[in-house]
Amino acid sequence: MAPATGSGRAALPQLEQAVVFFEDRHFYRHPGVNPFSVVRAAAQNAAAGRVVSGASTITMQLARRLRDARRSEASLSSRRRGGVGAVVAKAAEALAALRLELHFSKREILRAYLDHVPYGGNLVGVDAAAWRLFGKPPRELSWGDAAYLAVLPNAPALRAPDGVVELRGKRDRLLGRMHAASLLDEAAYRSSVREPVPTAETPFPLHAPHLARGVALAAPGRRVATTIQRPLQRAVEEIVRSHVPRLQQLGIANVSVVVAETASKQVRAYVGSQDFNDPDAFGQVDGAAAPRSTGSILKPLLFSAAIDVGLLVPSSLLEDAPVAYGAFTLSNADLQFRGLVTAERALVESLNVPAVALLADFGVPRFHHLLSDAGLTTLVRPASDYGLTLILGGAEAKLLEVVQLYARLGSLGEFSPLRVLRDEDPSETAAHAGRQVVSAG
Repeated sequence: MAPATGSGRAALPQLEQAVVFFEDRHFYRHPGVNPFSVVRAAAQNAAAGRVVSGASTITMQLARRLRDARRSEASLSSRRRGGVGAVVAKAAEALAALRLELHFSKREILRAYLDHVPYGGNLVGVDAAAWRLFGKPPRELSWGDAAYLAVLPNAPALRAPDGVVELRGKRDRLLGRMHAASLLDEAAYRSSVREPVPTAETPFPLHAPHLARGVALAAPGRRVATTIQRPLQRAVEEIVRSHVPRLQQLGIANVSVVVAETASKQVRAYVGSQDFNDPDAFGQVDGAAAPRSTGSILKPLLFSAAIDVGLLVPSSLLEDAPVAYGAFTLSNADLQFRGLVTAERALVESLNVPAVALLADFGVPRFHHLLSDAGLTTLVRPASDYGLTLILGGAEAKLLEVVQLYARLGSLGEFSPLRVLRDEDPSETAAHAGRQVVSAG
């Protein structure tokens, strides 16, 4: 089994230095097995008559975890007793470590080790430990944090309240040795030993959980990077939370937001609901990916398409007066009519009567086809089923696809799909990438 090296995680210099210094100082110089450590450990164990020192390198520890995470108690016991089983197991680890060193770089091996190292309880991997114990990503760890995580795997039971003092002592001794080795200066050392150690776990961050869930289902077991910008995501979530009380008074139980860059088509913020953990409001339902009534949001595409085919220009006069299409009677949201208005004003004020008249002239089947071509996948019924209500919310669409449609208008009509993964190739996600539905004009 090979280590999972496709994380793309940024360098973790402080944590890596602390772990290498504590676990395997010669990591970057040996081929996976350190013969000097083997000789030293053998001499110390022979003198003590029991196992008091190990010779496992970081690569050997990784090989052991990858090869057999479920060793039998008998095997573990034999290793602890220092019998023949321990020698065989250590030889197997050494051979596996040599193979890993042949196929992977030191940086890949170290990152894989950090991804698999246990920190006590159900915490496995440096990402989980950094967030759970310090509430921040590994790249933001201080020297004190890094030293704490370096010593913790050797004494995970000390995370209990009665072990905090001893664990802090281990951390401080490591910091002292690193200071003596000139890995950190006097000021860094003094500030690091003053840092408190975590005494409780912190909740994992829960940003864009609906998107994260979808990505995880699409790429199980893989580490992927999304296009979400954390500061913007947090800001949008806060804006949503601040508006929820007022919207709930209007009978709106859930809020969804998608923010995308027009030029890059990258999704920068994604809120599926105002509270993922609110079962009463069905918070785990992803409102950004669920079909909802389009309301008046399709009017800009209709007006732009009508301009393209010569039905009107922005200054064209349209009638806004009481009208009925059979049993279908129309009114505006404010129940007022404005008489003759320009097409520009009719669109800006989202007037219903001119929009329906324009759709009747443009043709419902034609507009239905245009919407499908523009990327709406929810128009599953024939155009005749929607009729003229197609422009007033009679159809449903996904918010994600509507945002994509507007990004298309912002790109002068050229189609390219929204992206949620950094390494996603837009040309592979849409067969019609680059195709025009409305002209640039």
